[in-house]
Amino acid sequence: EGDALRELVLNSLTDEYQTVNEIVEKVVASDAEATNAKVISRLSTLVGLGLAEKTKGVIEGKLKTSYKLAEVKED
Repeated sequence: EGDALRELVLNSLTDEYQTVNEIVEKVVASDAEATNAKVISRLSTLVGLGLAEKTKGVIEGKLKTSYKLAEVKED
């Protein structure tokens, strides 16, 4: 069940950092069952798998977490 949502979350990521809210909006547009908690859980999993990168920064005066696709490292 979670794998389909994880794929949806992964497919919503780009090479540019996006806030959690931006990612949630994209995912909910495709899957009305998605929630903030479910999307954040999948994002954490993707970071753990090395498929996404996470950063925190101040946006509009608030500390926000953002994610993007992990850069593929060539050997």
